[in-house]
Amino acid sequence: AQADTQTARTWAGAATLAGEDGSLWKPTYRAGESRVGQPIEVTTDTFPGDGEPQQAMTVTATYGDDDRGFTITQKFADYEWAAEPTFDRSIAPVGTADVTIDNGDPDTPITLSAQISANCYLPKNSENPPPPPEDFTCSKSDVKRFGGVLEMTVEPPSTMTAPGTSTVVIESQGISYAKLLRIASGLQQVMG
Repeated sequence: AQADTQTARTWAGAATLAGEDGSLWKPTYRAGESRVGQPIEVTTDTFPGDGEPQQAMTVTATYGDDDRGFTITQKFADYEWAAEPTFDRSIAPVGTADVTIDNGDPDTPITLSAQISANCYLPKNSENPPPPPEDFTCSKSDVKRFGGVLEMTVEPPSTMTAPGTSTVVIESQGISYAKLLRIASGLQQVMG
């Protein structure tokens, strides 16, 4: 099979392209950035699996620009990535523990776990740097200074809004740690 990439102008349109096996999650807080003129890309693929074909997808939307903004990439949790997000070689975790994010409506909040990293590892040999030592960490301020990555699995607050569990990656540039958390906590479910 060959990957199929289509574009949508709205999250509802992207959800329709993605299909009914799950839900997409749109940011309601965008740190002042817009997606004007930038479509949402929906890439789907199927490849052989154990017994049944394996579904793959990647949905990507960018808000802002290379200096200040963020890109949200996601897939249904039980799908593979059609195009897996790749990170800068200078990436290292922020702190030593996962963070918790309160997501969902105020009436039905849900607490989710997320991992945050920043592109702060800058060894002297930048041509072919070795990976960071296992105990190397970045600070919260490094997220805005060097760019950050938040990875999480987001899920609906109730079985009534299932299926909806998705893997979400938010890559930011010029946005603070606190605003990156706020973007993640403001994700809202969009069904296909």
